[in-house]
Amino acid sequence: MANIVREDNDNLTAVITINLTKDDYEPVVKKELSKLQKKAQIKGFRKGKVPVSYIKKMYGNEVLAQQVNDLLSKELHGYLEDNKVNVLGQPIPLANDKAVSINSMEDYSFKFELGLAPEIKLKGLDASTEISKYKVKINKKLIDQEIKSWRKQLGEQTNPDDVEGEDILTVDVVELDNGKPKAGGLEREIKMAVDLLKNKKLAKELTKLKKGDSFELNIFELEDNKPDFIKKQVLGVAPETEVNDLFTATIKEIERRKLGDLSKFNFANAFGQAEFDKYFEGEEATEQSEISPEEEKAVEAAVGKKLKEDLGNYYDSVAKQRMYRKVQEFFAKENAVDLPDEFLKKWIATSNKETTAEDIEKDYDGFSEGLRWSLVKNKLAEELEVKVEYEEVIASIQDGIRSYFGGNVGQAQMDQLTQTVMQDKNAVEKRFQEMISTRLFPKVEEKITIKEESISWEEFDELQKE
Repeated sequence: MANIVREDNDNLTAVITINLTKDDYEPVVKKELSKLQKKAQIKGFRKGKVPVSYIKKMYGNEVLAQQVNDLLSKELHGYLEDNKVNVLGQPIPLANDKAVSINSMEDYSFKFELGLAPEIKLKGLDASTEISKYKVKINKKLIDQEIKSWRKQLGEQTNPDDVEGEDILTVDVVELDNGKPKAGGLEREIKMAVDLLKNKKLAKELTKLKKGDSFELNIFELEDNKPDFIKKQVLGVAPETEVNDLFTATIKEIERRKLGDLSKFNFANAFGQAEFDKYFEGEEATEQSEISPEEEKAVEAAVGKKLKEDLGNYYDSVAKQRMYRKVQEFFAKENAVDLPDEFLKKWIATSNKETTAEDIEKDYDGFSEGLRWSLVKNKLAEELEVKVEYEEVIASIQDGIRSYFGGNVGQAQMDQLTQTVMQDKNAVEKRFQEMISTRLFPKVEEKITIKEESISWEEFDELQKE
């Protein structure tokens, strides 16, 4: 058995030295060379009769290196497991002055640098911790907006020549510089909703224009979103791209939707028979050329109730996710974690040879923030006895496969697809962490104090933009 020595540099890094004697590896090297001798087919020798000295000369160093590496891996990981050493990343082998050689087998020493996971004494997991959970109020204004939007989806699309306040415009935009098209500037075809314009004065002026007209547009007032969102999602450029505010825009097409009928037939088509029966028990949904005022009133009331229920479920879900983000932020801040930053940067560099030092520095803050939270999350999971078994991860992956293929997956295909996914360690780890989080947050919620706060949907939507 190899002799292993640990030297701690500080609380976050250490060096493991593995001392191998000739007796540790020589027997397995000889055994492998003997196997090669029996299988070797070399011109001038009968099969199995190649001299050991010849096999040693041809394959000795390769076999020696492989067996030494296998032994080192076994010894190192056995030591870490036996001594419950929680490492970050992977051990980094340090340079060894003495090269292994089949011609001079001797004792060797190999050193590995370790990044150590910090000890976390968990704080904040008790009733004194208060986190807000919003209860979003659904009012008539929002329901009326949603009913109108629902009717628009059902209505016929037209392409008029004049602009009205709820039209969608297809426009060609050209970036300006001092009032003229910028040399090498951006030119794009984009869509814009008149009623969503951040600049309400411009929205009103557009209703005086028609197809083919041009106007000046501050691209960052296109909608109520941050500049980086406009650059990426509207203009199709990276957030760091320099973009001037002003563009000239020329109207290419105008889209307008008529409002669809408030009919039982449309309700059934939109929401399904089960929902129709829920609101119109015992009635039938037949297509009619004319809708009575009584039917319109009944359908509007049913649509309003249905959309209010859907909106309530939507906002409850979003509010819960926001609360969980606040829980994460609280515990990450309350349990500040130190990391072996220089070791981790070195490990990233050794793990991906194509990554430059500049790339590592640029991305390191995001990487380290995620790692810190992962360590705190694992500590929370340990404290609350939240576990995910390997078989459960496989089952979850297979559920995802069935969902993707609509449930139509044979056993042979399922086995093959599962094996393919399981070979992607990052995908498996991601699924594992998602399952841990799904089970963890409700457990945390039971331990801390959740303070429910009522908020209007307008205020909540503004908060979500932050």
